[in-house]
Amino acid sequence: MSSGNQMPRPPLGARDDADAAAAELELAWAVHAGQVEEVMRRTAARVRRRRVRAFAASLSIACLGVVAWVGWAGYFRAGKTAPAAAVASTVVSSVEMRILADGSVAELSRGAQMVVEFSEAQRRITLVRGSAHFEVSKDATRPFVVTAGDVEARALGTAFAVQLGASTVEVLVTHGTVQVDRSAALAAPSSRSDAKAAEAVLQAGDRVVVGLAADAGSPLVVETVSEPEASQRLAWRVPLLEFSGTPLSEVIPLFNRHGKPRLTFGDDSIRNLQLSGVLRADNTDLLLRLLAIEFGIHAEGHGEEIVLRR
Repeated sequence: MSSGNQMPRPPLGARDDADAAAAELELAWAVHAGQVEEVMRRTAARVRRRRVRAFAASLSIACLGVVAWVGWAGYFRAGKTAPAAAVASTVVSSVEMRILADGSVAELSRGAQMVVEFSEAQRRITLVRGSAHFEVSKDATRPFVVTAGDVEARALGTAFAVQLGASTVEVLVTHGTVQVDRSAALAAPSSRSDAKAAEAVLQAGDRVVVGLAADAGSPLVVETVSEPEASQRLAWRVPLLEFSGTPLSEVIPLFNRHGKPRLTFGDDSIRNLQLSGVLRADNTDLLLRLLAIEFGIHAEGHGEEIVLRR
C-alpha cells in the first residue's frame, strides 16, 4: 500500500457482485430522477480508475447494455485517521427549497424554473419548466394557483406537486385537496359541460396527467396512486448526500432525517468509521448493505429502530 495520502483500495472479487447489485438499486432511481449525470460527476473523482472500470462493466451487463455508473462508489476507511489535508464534508444537492412571501414552501427539481406573482387577491405561481412541490400556507382570502402550460392547480392550504414535461402536465396531491382545470377551457368554453369536464378535484394520493396537445374540453382522468408509486414519482425531492471522509456519527443523523426506520449506535467503536461517496438520503437499505459489506456492521431490528453493531 502506498503512502498515507492515498485511500486504500477496497478488495475486489467476491464483493463485486454485491457492489453491482447495490449499484443496480441506485441506477433505477437515478434514471427516473434524471440524476445519472450528476451522480457520475460527483463520484468519479473519488474512485480509482480500476474501480470505475469494474463498476461500469458490472452495470453494463446487469442493465442489458445500458452503460451507466451510478450510486455508491466511494471508499470506506475503518480505524484510520484521515490525512491532514482531507476535510470531512457533507453536501446536499439536487433540490432547491424556497420560502415564499406568504410562508409557503416550494421545492424545485434541478433545472426547474418558476415565476412568483403575489397580489392582495391571489397567489400565483407559473411553472416555466421542471418539477416543483408546494406546501401551501392557509389563506382563505387568497387562493394559491399554480399554472403549468394551460393547466391550473388551485389550493388554499395543502401540499401538491406539479411536473411540466415536454407533452404533459402532471399534478400529484400529497396532502389536502386541489382543484385542477384547463385554463384554456375556462377562458373560452364551448359549453358548460365542456368546462365541467375540464375540471377535477384531487384528494391526497390522487394524480392527473393532462396532455398539452389535448382538446381543451377533454375530460380529466383522476387516478389514485399507491404510496410506493407516489414516493417514486417524487423521488427527485430526496437529496443526494455526498460524503468525503465523514464519520458515521455525522452520516447516520442525515439518513434518520429522510428515511425510516431510525438508525442508532449499539457499538460506540463504529462512530468514527469514515465514509466517502454519494447516496440518496432515504436509501437506508442500501446504506445498511454497504456497511455490512465494507465494515462488517450488523443491523439488528427492534420495531421502528435499527441498532448498528460490529
